[in-house]
Amino acid sequence: MTALPAQPNHRSKIRVSPEFTKQTEQTLEKVSPKDLLDEQISEQIMKEFTKSFLYELSLGQLQAIILQFPIIIAQMKLLIIKSKQYKLVDSELAGLLCACLKEFNIIREQNSITQEKKEKLDKMLSLLKQKLTKLVFNKQIEPLLAKPLILILPLISVYMKTLKII
Repeated sequence: MTALPAQPNHRSKIRVSPEFTKQTEQTLEKVSPKDLLDEQISEQIMKEFTKSFLYELSLGQLQAIILQFPIIIAQMKLLIIKSKQYKLVDSELAGLLCACLKEFNIIREQNSITQEKKEKLDKMLSLLKQKLTKLVFNKQIEPLLAKPLILILPLISVYMKTLKII
């Protein structure tokens, strides 16, 4: 395995095939935000994405994605803040999302988690899921916005399963 570069090029694009992009979009189009809130369905989708990523992306591309996590998280926070400004999400949801991303980023940087932090993040994710569920079922959030926000939940959960509890 090659060493990761000390200064990743944050502007570099990770090239994937158009088929991969189309397959990803088709997978998400087939699923409603309500379905994504179901743990079994979201777990199955995460498995499909994982298989696709491992098949489509090289080790170098996966490393490039991992190196770009800080920027991706910052972009997600900016999206949430902009969505709040345009009243697409309320303050409570925006706060929960940003807090979850902040905790996730800290955990990701440390590559480990204490039982206390795990419980804290689990509680935050549970509150976030409850809030998103309420908004989706009451049709108070646009489906195009709801899907990526809902997908944050299993992504963080899957990552947390890879960590050693200290």
